[in-house]
Amino acid sequence: MQTTDFLQGGNPDLGYIKRKEFTVGLDASLWKGLVRLNANYFVTNTEGLLAQPQNYPSYFQTYYPKSDMRPYINMNNQRRTGVDLSVNVGKKHGDFEWNVGLVGMYYTSKNTKWDENVKYDWLKAEGEAIDALRGYQCIGFFKDAADVESSAKVNANTKPGDLKYVDQNNDGVINEQDQVVLGKWGASWVMGLNLTAKYKGFTLFVAGTGSFGGKGLKNNSYMHVYGDRKYSEVVRTLDGRDGRYRHIPASHHTRWRPELCGFRLLVVRHFTFRFEPCSIVLRLPGCYAERQTCERFTNLCQRNKPVDLGEGA
Repeated sequence: MQTTDFLQGGNPDLGYIKRKEFTVGLDASLWKGLVRLNANYFVTNTEGLLAQPQNYPSYFQTYYPKSDMRPYINMNNQRRTGVDLSVNVGKKHGDFEWNVGLVGMYYTSKNTKWDENVKYDWLKAEGEAIDALRGYQCIGFFKDAADVESSAKVNANTKPGDLKYVDQNNDGVINEQDQVVLGKWGASWVMGLNLTAKYKGFTLFVAGTGSFGGKGLKNNSYMHVYGDRKYSEVVRTLDGRDGRYRHIPASHHTRWRPELCGFRLLVVRHFTFRFEPCSIVLRLPGCYAERQTCERFTNLCQRNKPVDLGEGA
C-alpha cells in the first residue's frame, strides 16, 4: 500500500534559539602577588528551544501509517546558574618557586519552561534540573506471598524477596507514571587542587580533582546480572541474603543509585637537563641544548563516598 504522509507541519514564525548571558567577575592580587584571586558569577538563559506541541489534537498524528502534522515551535526555556572561583598562592625564592592553587565551581540548572502534557506533578520536567535523573523509589523487599498480592508490582512475575517500589499514583501498578526525580546526573560541586614546586631543572606537579552532588546508576553487567551469567561478588553479598540473586524488575531506582562523589590524585614529575653541545669546529658562549623527561602517575588515590544498600531506599 502506498501512502502520502506528513512528516511535520510548517511554521513560518519559527525563529532562532536565543541565549542570554549575564556574568560579573572579580580579579584581585594581594600582598605583592602572593595571593591571586578570580571569581565569577554567571547566569545563562536559553530561550526558544524547539518542541512539537503536546496539546495538539490526537488526529494531528498517526502511528500507522506514520504521519505527523505538528509543527516545531520555539517553546522550551532553560536556565544555568553558577559560581566559579580560583585562588593561587605562590612565590619565588631564588632558584626555588612554588605555587598552590584551588579552583572550584558550583552549578545548577533548571527547565524554566517546558512543553509537556503529563497527568501528575511529579512527572513534570518544568522546574526540575536539566539533567534530572528519574526512576522508581525503592522501599525494600516483598516479605511474602501476601505482601506481593496486596501491593503494587511491576508484573505478574513478582515473587517474595523482589524489590518493592512506591506506587506514587496508587493505581496498583508500577509503571513509568510512578517514576520520580531521584537526583541529577551531573555534579553540583566540582573542584580541583594543585601544587607546583620548581627547583632549577626539576618540576613536581601534584593535582587532585573532586566532584560532589551527582547521582549514578549501578545498572551495568557487574551490578545487574541475569540468566546464566556469573554472579558478581556485590550481587552475592548485597542481594543474596537467602543464597539466590534478587529479581530486579527495573534498573532505575533508589536502591542502585550511588552518589557520584569522589576525589582523584594525579602526580607529574618533570626533569629538564641543560648541557653544552660538543663541537670540534666551534663552540659559542652561552649556547646549550635541553633534554626533558616527564613521568606521569594518574589515579594514585581515589576516595568515594560509601553507599548504603540496606533494606530501604
